Amino acid sequence: MTGAVRALTFDTYGTLVDWRSSILDELAVLGPGVDRERFLREWKACYRTGMDKVDSGEWPWTTIDAIYIGACPSCSVRMA
Repeated sequence: MTGAVRALTFDTYGTLVDWRSSILDELAVLGPGVDRERFLREWKACYRTGMDKVDSGEWPWTTIDAIYIGACPSCSVRMA
């Protein structure tokens, strides 16, 4: 063997962690008239749009948290 394994990494997002259910539960604050599934789909869809803007240089480097937080107002307006 030429060397020992120094690190073993893998992505657990959505595989080992059920983020979806906890977010849907938290979206209950939006009230009974809001389609929480639709809100979550649209909110998650902003990832690609946001990253495309970062990749093209339209937006400076940013975190995914900033992209998602920035998307909340527009999603909530569309759900009203």
